[in-house]
Amino acid sequence: MAFIIPVKDDNPLHVIRFQVVTAVIIAINVILFALSNGYGGEEAIADLATGFGVIPVEVLGQGATTNFNPLAEPLTLVSYAFLHASWMHLISNMVILWIVGDNVEDSYGHLPFLIFYIVSGVVAALAHIYFATSSQAPLIGASGAVAGIMGAYLVLYPKARVLVLFGFFLPFRVPAFVLLLAWFGLQFFSLYATQDPDGPAVAWWAHIAGFAFGAIATFLLKGFATRQPTA
Repeated sequence: MAFIIPVKDDNPLHVIRFQVVTAVIIAINVILFALSNGYGGEEAIADLATGFGVIPVEVLGQGATTNFNPLAEPLTLVSYAFLHASWMHLISNMVILWIVGDNVEDSYGHLPFLIFYIVSGVVAALAHIYFATSSQAPLIGASGAVAGIMGAYLVLYPKARVLVLFGFFLPFRVPAFVLLLAWFGLQFFSLYATQDPDGPAVAWWAHIAGFAFGAIATFLLKGFATRQPTA
């Protein structure tokens, strides 16, 4: 999947005219990263991660860093999803959100979509905490929340076709369910195949939990939704 880059889907909007919430979420993420990176670089990003990222030992009350604030810890379950460690980290998440977020927002409606996005991020963070209870490293990034939107897209639009680039050059279209299920399977593979103690820590369980929540919740809510997809 590292050499398969999604570009766009062939799935028009049916209810809303524009994905306002999706665009605002992306804008907030980009602005926060640009400001932190521009005014303090890696040091500023690290400070934000420590103060607003999810640190399992702090959330569980088992330890504290220099920026520990017990009253603010629950808020980190939301704030962490608006921070990123690098431009690549940011861009990869925001591109996926832009591709799949518009149609999920179209189906749910603006406000329910925002709530769904935030809850997906919270569920992803809680899963990470559960599987990394002793971790003192801050978790940041929108991957878990975006994974929730991907799971919702799988349920709502499994037959939609997504244009991807293979190896950066060769374009072709694949059904959404193939691409999304392959991504989901890759998370499990990566979880057990790339556990390098000297390498970068990736919250694979946050990705898995976010995706699973998005798919299951959307499956359960689909029959009661007031905005049903027509594709």
